Amino acid sequence: MTKSTVATCGGIVLLKTWQRLGYFPLLDTLPPCLSQHRATTMGVLSPSVLLQHYEQRRLREWHIPQIRAHLGITAFSDGGRRVLLEALLTAAQSKDIVADLINVGLEALVEARVVLQICTLRFHTCSPNS
Repeated sequence: MTKSTVATCGGIVLLKTWQRLGYFPLLDTLPPCLSQHRATTMGVLSPSVLLQHYEQRRLREWHIPQIRAHLGITAFSDGGRRVLLEALLTAAQSKDIVADLINVGLEALVEARVVLQICTLRFHTCSPNS
């Protein structure tokens, strides 16, 4: 198993999962049959070991920006707000259910290849004395 085989297989799995899911999942969270299928089409016998090497060598961090550039994917901060507002203003003329508007906005972002950054929220419980 050469470094180029590791990089190629891992990069293709990332590319294909982005094209199908719209995000870059952790490779160890993928169903084994998906990794096996992709590896088989490339002639690789042990995809799980190969993908572990891919993650260990931190090739993922190198491939993600390249895949985004290749597919024309932009961050929300690079024009996503404009795409979202245009879609919502147009949809608001015929829809009044909030869930429908949210779906229209998300679909517009997907079509424009705009990604939202993942945010995490921390919920704090406050005691009465704080």
